[in-house]
Amino acid sequence: ALPVACVAGAALGWGVGVLVHLAIGAPGRRTSEPSVENALRRMGLAPVTVVHTGRQRLRPQLYDVTTEGGEHLQVKVVRRLHRLDGPGHRLRRLLASLDVGAAPAPSTPRHEVAHEAYLALLAERAGVGTLPVLLAGEIEYGPPFLVYRRVPGQRLSDLAADAVTDAHLDAIWDTVADLGAARVVHHDLRAQNLLIDDEGTIRITDFSFGRVAGPSTGTARDAAELLVSLTSVIGIDRAVDSAVRKVPALTLQGALPHLQPLALHRRFRDQITDSTTLVQLREVLADRLGCEVPPFRSPVRPSSVAILAAGGLAVYLLLPELSSVGAIRSVMKAADWRWLTASVVLGFLAILASSLTILGSAQMTLPAWRTIWVQLASAFTGRTTVAALGYYTTHLSFFRRLGMSRTDAVGALLLNRAATVAVTGIVTIIGFFVIGNAVPMGQVTVPWWLWVALGGAALVVVAFLASPAGRSRVWLPARALTGRLIATTVPTLSRPVRAVQLILGEVGFLAFSAAALATTLSAIGSHYALGPVIAVFVVASTLGQLVPTPGGLGAVEGALVAGLTAIGISPTDAVGATLATRVLTFWLPVLPGIVAFRLLQHHDII
Repeated sequence: ALPVACVAGAALGWGVGVLVHLAIGAPGRRTSEPSVENALRRMGLAPVTVVHTGRQRLRPQLYDVTTEGGEHLQVKVVRRLHRLDGPGHRLRRLLASLDVGAAPAPSTPRHEVAHEAYLALLAERAGVGTLPVLLAGEIEYGPPFLVYRRVPGQRLSDLAADAVTDAHLDAIWDTVADLGAARVVHHDLRAQNLLIDDEGTIRITDFSFGRVAGPSTGTARDAAELLVSLTSVIGIDRAVDSAVRKVPALTLQGALPHLQPLALHRRFRDQITDSTTLVQLREVLADRLGCEVPPFRSPVRPSSVAILAAGGLAVYLLLPELSSVGAIRSVMKAADWRWLTASVVLGFLAILASSLTILGSAQMTLPAWRTIWVQLASAFTGRTTVAALGYYTTHLSFFRRLGMSRTDAVGALLLNRAATVAVTGIVTIIGFFVIGNAVPMGQVTVPWWLWVALGGAALVVVAFLASPAGRSRVWLPARALTGRLIATTVPTLSRPVRAVQLILGEVGFLAFSAAALATTLSAIGSHYALGPVIAVFVVASTLGQLVPTPGGLGAVEGALVAGLTAIGISPTDAVGATLATRVLTFWLPVLPGIVAFRLLQHHDII
């Protein structure tokens, strides 16, 4: 045990040391006016005064220096790497609807200083207004530093809105254009990094986040970040007007997708005090450009999240009350993980089978792998939106990206839905007969008041359909949809391969999903007949589609428990198998679906 304790103690000490260095800095990394003065003297300068400014613990230390020759300098001391993306921003970049790209990742503070000096010199050589770089050095037994020539002027962030003239704005955008022409991307065009000197020249400072020959979208991203910064100073209208006046429309259209909270770093989001400002900025810019706001928002709305949270809490807390909670917990603890793994695999195979229905619905030949990825993404968008609206919007976007006309895209979705209803309806009818054979129903007496209620409801429906409102709202749209469906069905199903794909996909989806319920029952050791279990799943799934909740939440679970109990499965096994099946085969694929959805957006597939 002694060697293990020694290794553990060493690891603990190393970890504590790292945390201490991260919080207060490593030994020898502290700076002071005398140490900076000595370092400058060794570099051949003759400082007279050294004044510490910009005292921020985790950021570079700034010193204003005056030399014997009357020069005014600014010294930037980098004690620790601070230009790295944190885990929060990395997660936000992953969830953004476009590929934002990572910031440069310097290996050491010395590397960061050299990187900033190189970019500043490159921009200055290209004619961009910057703070002139004099030299870079390192304090003895201390951190590296960068020396700039200090230029008198005011930061844009320190000016009032009326002090920023249109000439200033035009000069700012011209400077950004010069930066883009030099293939330098700044990635930190905040108002505090824009200096207006006493002669009215615009100077860009702080190139730590910059990149040379970055991606083609870099200039558009700079434009988007500058728009946010200008908005924080002069307001939305003036910021957008100045951009439209000086920046090519194509660049501004490329900047629109970057104007989303997930794509912006916190240093830009913090400049906006009102959460609606960014939404208004997007809308005003799109209106000035005469284009639509890019659809980068997630199809999942807060209302859907609230319904899912409330419904899930109710279903997964109340259903176990139908049996002993302790008994259900014991059954699930003793479940065979191999059968549960098979249930998860079957859930993903059901998604794969549903891809066949999409391949068979379209007249054009779809790329198979992309279709599978879109179907996986639909496990997120379709199962977390009311009436699966996200499923249809995702596929509609996919079809349009492939060059399909809107009429053909809608027709393919209508054919897909019609095939689903037809196959599911036939299988559901068969399922009712199977359940009826498994559960002798006996003689059922229907009360007279139920017949009256059904007759009255039928009369109301007929009267509405016969009225002008019914004809305009039901008959005419139904005729249009039917005509579009026929126009799509005839050429699509005239190809036997398409018809086979469409039918096999629907049957395969139901078969794999129902088999997952059976394997979950096998995992908990329940005895069952396969036919009635499949029938119960099909009927419960059909009933769940009639309830306007995301994924049929609540209705499917209740119908599954009732059906399994009716065919002779104990309440404990029925509740445990229902909850486990829904979590493992229906809700678990939502997680990789989120990743697939964002990746497809990054690559402009949806």
